[in-house]
Amino acid sequence: MKRFGACLVLTFGVLLTLKSPAVIAAETIPLDGEWRFALDRRDIGANEAWFGRDLADRIKLPGILQAQGYGDEISTNTPWVLSLYDHNWYLREGFQAYTHPGNVKVPFLCQPPRHYVGVAWYQRDIEIPRDWSGKRLALNLERPHWETTVWVDEREIGTRRSLCAPHVYDLGLVPPGKHRLSIRVNNSLIMDYRPDSHSVSDSLGSSWNGVVGKIELTATSPIWIEDVQAFPNAAKKSVRINVTIGNTTGQSGRGTLRVGAKSAEVTWDEKGGTAELEVPMGNNVRFWDEFSPYLYDLTITLHASRSVDSRSVRFGLREFTADGNQFVLNGHPINLRGTHNGGDFPLTGYPPTDVESWKRIYRTCREWGLNHMRFHSWCPPEAAFIAADEVGFYLQPECGMWNEISPGSAMERMLYEETDAIIRAYGNHPSFMLLSPSNEPKGHWKESLPHWVERYRHEDPRRLYTTGTGWSLIDVPGPVAGADYLAIGRIGLNMLRGNSA
Repeated sequence: MKRFGACLVLTFGVLLTLKSPAVIAAETIPLDGEWRFALDRRDIGANEAWFGRDLADRIKLPGILQAQGYGDEISTNTPWVLSLYDHNWYLREGFQAYTHPGNVKVPFLCQPPRHYVGVAWYQRDIEIPRDWSGKRLALNLERPHWETTVWVDEREIGTRRSLCAPHVYDLGLVPPGKHRLSIRVNNSLIMDYRPDSHSVSDSLGSSWNGVVGKIELTATSPIWIEDVQAFPNAAKKSVRINVTIGNTTGQSGRGTLRVGAKSAEVTWDEKGGTAELEVPMGNNVRFWDEFSPYLYDLTITLHASRSVDSRSVRFGLREFTADGNQFVLNGHPINLRGTHNGGDFPLTGYPPTDVESWKRIYRTCREWGLNHMRFHSWCPPEAAFIAADEVGFYLQPECGMWNEISPGSAMERMLYEETDAIIRAYGNHPSFMLLSPSNEPKGHWKESLPHWVERYRHEDPRRLYTTGTGWSLIDVPGPVAGADYLAIGRIGLNMLRGNSA
């Protein structure tokens, strides 16, 4: 047993081994440091094949361009994403001294040092080692903003868009040697998001352009463990492990999946496959909650015909339900004493991606008697979940939205994309206890969002789901059909399914 801050990481029986969450058989090359760079104000770089030549400027990643001297100076005419509620703010007497070039201050909580909304290019050379020959490569961009497109040399890999989860690119087989890696980042309003959504609004500093967090290349075997999701069962004192197997060989095959002393034969087709194991945890297991944040590490190993690949997953044993008008955790009633986080980090302009920063935030909250945090229309990076797991703090992320969501709409499809990405990236964290699709949804959301709740409650019952957060009892006079709970704004009350005020 080892102690990590406020948490305990445990092993049980002979089935689990204690490892860091970062222990993976895959090999990794970090890409932190200086990158070549160019602003693409007219969005012509893709057509002019900027990925085929070296860019002239320099910038550091992880980081954002606005904090490194790029973009436009702030002025009284800056075209903000969220046009200021008071369009004539600069006429106020209190702002007269702050309307001159070089000394403009606007009524935003998080005024950035520079303003830029559009396309920017980030580029560097990468050296693929000889011993990576024949291996499958992936590029991980932990937190870009908002849409990325990637090229290796002059080969376009693809495009990703997510405000909530890492952008991961399968590069396939890349020959050893020197290659040019180019990333196009577009922080425009890719979709018709409400401009004061905290995932995109510049009033809280969320209109940045760049990549923060981990930026790394990973090499795996041609047949690899793509994803692991752990579903603890408190009643059975066991954990169900769902494994997704990736395959770049184009051929079907079979192998063995091992978890400690337990093993199972698995198969995959030319695109990959899935597998499931039930692992008993023994009678002496410890449950996770805010007072005893016990965590378990599990290592899963895939033995294919000519390769071995491993992944580690960390989880907590807990059961979280709604019973009448009461939240119940591990058989005991709990009350959520929460606060709001809007994603505002004025000192950096973007959310921290290190665990210790988030631990400081949660420990401060605990000093004030709180145990819960709601992320208003945004989802924090993984460090926030890791810190909450270890400190013992209950989280409600949201899918980056504050929009109209109606059946069959593009926004509804984006909601499902973001939900899948969030669960895949953060679903194993025991602190991830509640999920809301949006702040104050509009449109025909009462027809759309109950189906969203039903789907994810069935696919992933590790948390509770609501149909939206923030409406008052005047706006929503009773619980929306299908929601596990109703998160009400302006009166600080969580109402559970089947109950009203």
